[in-house]
Amino acid sequence: AAPLEQMGLGWKSSYGTGTGKDAITTGIEVVWNTPTKWDNSFLEILYGYEWELTKSPAGAWQYTA
Repeated sequence: AAPLEQMGLGWKSSYGTGTGKDAITTGIEVVWNTPTKWDNSFLEILYGYEWELTKSPAGAWQYTA
C-alpha cells in the first residue's frame, strides 16, 4: 500500500518512471470536462452514438463511436 501522502494520486508504481509510458492504469478512462457541474451530456453522448468494440494498438478492448 502507498503511504498516506500518496493516496489519491493513482497507483504507486516502481516500474520505470511511474509516469507516461511507464504508468500502470486500469485502462478505463472517461473524460469529464466539468467535474463540479452535473448535466445530462454524459448520457447524451453515451446513448447518442452507435458504439463498436475494437482492439486498440496496445491490445486492449475498447468501444469507439
